[in-house]
Amino acid sequence: MLINRFAPYSLITKWVKGMTEKVDWQWVQKIFGYNENQMEAIKKSPQHLKWIKAFPKLRKIRMVAEVVESRNCMAQLKKGDKYYFKWGGYVLDKSEGAENVCLWAVSQLLPFYLMINDRVAEGLDPDDMIVNHVRCYDVGFRGHCGYGEVLMKVYAETKKTI
Repeated sequence: MLINRFAPYSLITKWVKGMTEKVDWQWVQKIFGYNENQMEAIKKSPQHLKWIKAFPKLRKIRMVAEVVESRNCMAQLKKGDKYYFKWGGYVLDKSEGAENVCLWAVSQLLPFYLMINDRVAEGLDPDDMIVNHVRCYDVGFRGHCGYGEVLMKVYAETKKTI
């Protein structure tokens, strides 16, 4: 059921009640360190509830940023290198991915992480993003004080393939 800000209050209340019955609130409070006032506010927020309800699904996937092109990369990223991020946005063990974590590259990935989270929360396939490639922040060696450039494809992997 989609809820918008113009929906009758009783409809929102019913929807929120249905959402709260499936949430482990003690876990949420422990993980985020929320006080009682914050917990009450979150329980009344349809946006927070939708995201919190998606946690079990999000915990089963990781975001992957795979290098598909690389030229003159100072971090020495090469085609096929990958960065892995688990559901909280944390970089996974570097032994599993690219040797160097490049701030210029990973700084561009937050919008993709948010898109994947949003798609999962909405019940959509996270790999069906229309925009799924991004360049690193470096402008490349073209006389503009850049060094190199990397193009990455971003997608989600489920634990079945991990």
